[in-house]
Amino acid sequence: MAEAQDLKKLTVLAKAGDLNAMYSLGTVLEERGDANSAREWYLKAAALGNTDAMLDLGDRAHWSGDKAAARDWYEQAAELGDDAAMNNLGILAEKAGDKAAARDWYEKAAELDNETAMRSRDALVKEDLESRAAEGDADLENADLMGANLEGAHLTGAHLQGANLRHVDLSEAILTGANLSHANLTEAYLRGAILEGANLTGANLTQADLAGANLKGANLKDANLKDADLGGANLTGADLRGADLRGADLTQADLSEWLFGGTDLTKADLRGAILEGVNLTGANLTQADLAGANLTNAILRDANFSGANFDGAEFKRAKLRGAKMPDGTIHA
Repeated sequence: MAEAQDLKKLTVLAKAGDLNAMYSLGTVLEERGDANSAREWYLKAAALGNTDAMLDLGDRAHWSGDKAAARDWYEQAAELGDDAAMNNLGILAEKAGDKAAARDWYEKAAELDNETAMRSRDALVKEDLESRAAEGDADLENADLMGANLEGAHLTGAHLQGANLRHVDLSEAILTGANLSHANLTEAYLRGAILEGANLTGANLTQADLAGANLKGANLKDANLKDADLGGANLTGADLRGADLRGADLTQADLSEWLFGGTDLTKADLRGAILEGVNLTGANLTQADLAGANLTNAILRDANFSGANFDGAEFKRAKLRGAKMPDGTIHA
């Protein structure tokens, strides 16, 4: 009885021109199995700009195999700013093999916070990048890939200099020999990534997660690694001259054979780090935590260790002449 009364009220409101009532009446009638009457009300609601009705009509057309009609309804809804319609247009374009159009529609929907579209866009971006890298044509200089999910992507030798990779997920990605000079990797997720021999000159890696990453032989000259997480990373032979490592987490990192000059390690966390044989002449390690670090044979002349923590650190055969020690004294 109550359902019948509700249906009657909806019908009265719909006939009086209530847009929401028209659409709601269509859904109720469809649930009751009256598809024809439901369609009539969807058409009336759509004619007055109801995007939900347009979507339903588009879905009906799609299910019946009429892709042209489906696209028409989705386009009408998209023009009115409906992100679900934009995502559906992306799906239609992708199925038709037009990946460029698909990516455009996914991007538009993603800008309206459509998470499904974001995932679809990122999948297309990753597929495109990997394909181009495999063909030696991954030239994405200054590309805007902010927030993209490129987890595990194979991008060996990719040209990404100056690219906007802020918040990008590149965890476990293979970027061997890639050019990322001056790229914006602020807060990027690069945990476990392979960046062996990569060019990161002047790159912004502020607060980036590089834990466990392989940066062997990488060029990080003048890179900004402030507050970055490099715990357990392999930085053997890396060039960090002029890099900003203030507040960086370098716990358990292998920094042997790195190239240093002007690197700022103020308040850096170097607990358990391997710094064997490293030349840190004149380095600023003010308030750095070197507990348990291995500095055997390290060259530390004139380095500043004011307020640093040496608990359990190994300085066997290290050269400390002129270094300012944690207590403020100068090492003879």
